[in-house]
Amino acid sequence: MASTTRTVKRLQHYLINTKLKTYSFDSILDLMKKEPRFNSMTYNRLFSHFGRNNLHVEQLWEIMKQHGKVPNVYVYTTLNKCYSGNKKSINELRKDMNDRKVQPNTQYFNSVLKHYVEVGDKQTYEKIMAEMKHLEIKPDAHTYSILINGYGNAGNLEELKILANQILQLNIKPVDSIMSSMIHLFGKAKLFDTVMDLRKQMEELDIKPQILTMNSLLNSYGKGGMLDKVVEIRKQMDQLNIKPDIYTFNSLITCFGKAEKFDEVERLRNEMAHMNITPDVYTMSSLLNSYGKSGMLDKVVEIRKQMDQLNIKPNIQTFNLLIDCFGKAEKFDEVARLRNEMAQMNITPDVFTMSSLIFSYGKSGMHDKVVEIRKQMNQLNIKPDINVFNSFIDNYGRAKKFKEVNELLCQMNQADIKPDVYTMNCLINCYGKNGMLDTVVEIRKQ
Repeated sequence: MASTTRTVKRLQHYLINTKLKTYSFDSILDLMKKEPRFNSMTYNRLFSHFGRNNLHVEQLWEIMKQHGKVPNVYVYTTLNKCYSGNKKSINELRKDMNDRKVQPNTQYFNSVLKHYVEVGDKQTYEKIMAEMKHLEIKPDAHTYSILINGYGNAGNLEELKILANQILQLNIKPVDSIMSSMIHLFGKAKLFDTVMDLRKQMEELDIKPQILTMNSLLNSYGKGGMLDKVVEIRKQMDQLNIKPDIYTFNSLITCFGKAEKFDEVERLRNEMAHMNITPDVYTMSSLLNSYGKSGMLDKVVEIRKQMDQLNIKPNIQTFNLLIDCFGKAEKFDEVARLRNEMAQMNITPDVFTMSSLIFSYGKSGMHDKVVEIRKQMNQLNIKPDINVFNSFIDNYGRAKKFKEVNELLCQMNQADIKPDVYTMNCLINCYGKNGMLDTVVEIRKQ
């Protein structure tokens, strides 16, 4: 008996102070069945560990109840995370909490709130916020981050504006992280006036922005093509003594690259080198995209060589950019080499890879290659999008393969993908050039 007691105490010490890998769940379970002396802190540790992968949680819960242990709020919080997506279980846990008179805290409400935000139940998560207020439980930064995601994903931008004002007025820490998320969402929605208002409010409340906020501003204005604002934010960073990081440079390179300001792009690369900031795969992808779209093949080749020199492994996006660039330049030997390199690296092509290949081969009249790509898409179970369907229709139309064109239209209908103006133009072009005026008239009516 004394030996078992020492084992339980030793196990409890390990569970609280070390990693759980020391014991298997079965060995823990055996001891728990024999000895109901595990304390609350030990149960918390067990739920926290096994709850990460939703393993054995229900068994632990049942054993805890059998031993007459009263779960604390931490256990209920962990269980909520495990049952995320299961409204019934979360409601049953709350009832059990109320019956045992266990008081909820901010972390508990965050775990419930996260569930209802993920399922898009706006009415319920607003009720939860009202209950927190009634119980005088203060929301924290995580609470607001969950709400930001909820309103942002649902497109409730007016509620998001109100929330932004609350966060600024309350000066919720960390402001920088929260405001960065807000600016990203408003920038994505192209609500640049709101982005400017948030920045102005921060200045009025004497809230100094940090690197995350400035990077979000650069990213938002850059994607909106507002080059003057990008330059202004970069100057403000120097004035506020905020040092740029890799994300800053990636946003700037992307922005100036899109605007074909290549002297500025090269200046930024030199500045990165001077600051000992190593480019990453996203930096190189931005450079490939910018130089590739401008038809600067020599620079594309140079960037690809630099990636090897810096030991930066290309990803699917890198290959897509390279294939698109060399395909448009009709360098099909290089395209074939890139596809072989992808295969060697076990990188599976995606719908964007295939779209670039179809467009390039189709434009060059290589219909047999387009047919081959279509077969490969079926083999790899890559679902075509509207751009792929349009490229296929255009190619098969040019090749006078009208049966295949009709098959593609049927596939679009089955996939619930509606034709766009480009689809219609492709159809009118291919049928019109072949004197099929009745079909053209019918398409025009559609």
